[in-house]
Amino acid sequence: MRTFANDSRKKTRETLKQQMSDYWTNKRKAWTVASKESEVSIDYDRDCLMQDVNDHRKKTIYLMQYRDDNKTV
Repeated sequence: MRTFANDSRKKTRETLKQQMSDYWTNKRKAWTVASKESEVSIDYDRDCLMQDVNDHRKKTIYLMQYRDDNKTV
């Protein structure tokens, strides 16, 4: 009787340990995925901001040339 009870407790402990291990493994994977998604999002945002800066610079140059051309006319 005692052996069965001990085996049952041992099996329950092992099952719980495995469940906890699986839980934390899944959590780590989720954190890793979320971190990579954040990095991608940050890189995309940085690229968009750089594109906006370049577009603004091009527009400024165009408007300055347009203004200068109008002065000569």
